[in-house]
Amino acid sequence: MFATAPVAADAAPQNRTVIQGPLYSVADGPLCGGVMSLLAAPSTTRAKATSIQVTGGFFGISGTTAPCRVGVTVQWRNRTAGEAGTEHGWVAGTMIPSTITRLMHAQPVTGSGVVELNLQPHRPYLPLPPVRVQVP
Repeated sequence: MFATAPVAADAAPQNRTVIQGPLYSVADGPLCGGVMSLLAAPSTTRAKATSIQVTGGFFGISGTTAPCRVGVTVQWRNRTAGEAGTEHGWVAGTMIPSTITRLMHAQPVTGSGVVELNLQPHRPYLPLPPVRVQVP
């Protein structure tokens, strides 16, 4: 009787570049917290790969002279071909002034198709739904 549209999570990605965030998380240190974001797009330098970048900005007391930082894992899964994997790294930066001091970058060969990505910090955080990017 009624036509239904696909659920947003199941729809094909409309953009070639996707952003997941801001994701709120605590960071390493006695009193550190802030936000981070994941940016993903088809790689322009590797065939059938996805370019992943994670940045963060934190505030608080890190316990060292360096800014607050946190370990991150990006889980990816090619929903078309079935490949899956994880990428690990660190992000660090300050919110005031806004300065990125360490970012995570990876270019895993994910294969062609719809690639789903999910950012997971190694400290407590407020989760976000995964994002999807179309890799040619």
